[in-house]
Amino acid sequence: AKMFWGLFNFRLKLPTWFEFADRQSILTYQGRYAIGLMCEIFHIGAGDEVLVPAYNCGAEIEPFLWAGAKVVLYRVDRKANIDLEDIFRRITPATRVVYITHFFGWPQQINGLAEWCQARGIYLVEDCALCLFSLGTDKTIGRMGDAAIYSFAKSLPVPDGGALVLTRG
Repeated sequence: AKMFWGLFNFRLKLPTWFEFADRQSILTYQGRYAIGLMCEIFHIGAGDEVLVPAYNCGAEIEPFLWAGAKVVLYRVDRKANIDLEDIFRRITPATRVVYITHFFGWPQQINGLAEWCQARGIYLVEDCALCLFSLGTDKTIGRMGDAAIYSFAKSLPVPDGGALVLTRG
């Protein structure tokens, strides 16, 4: 796998709307491959648990399964809001990632969750596939977690393209 990802380890000039001064952006073939790359970088694998929303398209689940991680689903309500209490109930000592999806470009309220995860050494990952040009009212979409995943084909008229955006360090 490392050799596969190494083939794509080159730098392209990103458009100004996609620049993050405090983050590193890595372009990928699709958003799901950004998740796969993130699993490799964060050493997610067998024995690790990843919490993901029960409302999903499946493309974001596959890379965690490819890595050998156990996927644990948490509740999302009818308004597409994550259920923080359900997330906290499902966290175990094996939990390494809490995966949050900003559905339809609307921000999830994750400020407290980000601090909580950071204090416990759990990665918080933001799925921004449906909010490429969205920042939210407090301009935090894609900026609260340890990583953010983008899928350009869900926002732009292109056949593919994705990105992994990592917190520096």
